[in-house]
Amino acid sequence: MLFNFKHFKRNKNFAKNNIKKSNFYKIIREDLIKRVKLLQRNFDKILILDNYDELFAKIIKKEINSQTIIFKFSDEIFEDNNIYDLIILPFSMHFINNLNQFLIKIRDLLTKKGVFIAKTLGEGSLMNLYRKFTDLETKYHENHSLHIVPPIKREVLIKVLQTMGLSNIVIDYEQIKINSISALDLIKKIKFLGDGNIMLKKDLSNLSILNKKIYEQLGNSDQKFLDSIFLLNLLFSKSKSFLDDKSK
Repeated sequence: MLFNFKHFKRNKNFAKNNIKKSNFYKIIREDLIKRVKLLQRNFDKILILDNYDELFAKIIKKEINSQTIIFKFSDEIFEDNNIYDLIILPFSMHFINNLNQFLIKIRDLLTKKGVFIAKTLGEGSLMNLYRKFTDLETKYHENHSLHIVPPIKREVLIKVLQTMGLSNIVIDYEQIKINSISALDLIKKIKFLGDGNIMLKKDLSNLSILNKKIYEQLGNSDQKFLDSIFLLNLLFSKSKSFLDDKSK
């Protein structure tokens, strides 16, 4: 189901402490908690598909009074036969290979009024980094390759959910601007947070295999390297009126 799950798990385990201190993940945690509270619902049973952000799980348990189950984000989810009032996937959906299969399983794990909330890498993310790669490949006559995992497109996501019989879908975007010393510095930041799977393995696991001139240019720090991540926020429910179904 996942893009190289072993690689994903190794990266996240390595970066646990970095994730805990990260401003980027702090933004994700705070926004997810805010979105859950805005629902004004009592959730008896919550499933967090843990992406190795241990602090998020602790905050959820503290802020929301319910039975919270932490489940490592892996293919094992397909073996779970329980049902939940709320399922949260903090920031990992862009690593899923078979999105249709995954979302069908999520739908089946929800109660009648259950809600799924997720954040993922949205369209338009890291475009400056992508252009930097392609410009350098053209300059040094290298074959072009896909350096960044294709982000999930809003239109595709809506279509997939509608084919599953879901009509209560809320999607919005938020932009996070990233200021780095160089393109290479940005790549290392991505790896530092255990999100190396966002990029093709060869670009992070062994940067030295790149053309040496390209590598040098990526590290050029004559001027700041600016880029953005667009977070796609997804919320859906099986209930046709879930925004009005507020359990007291």
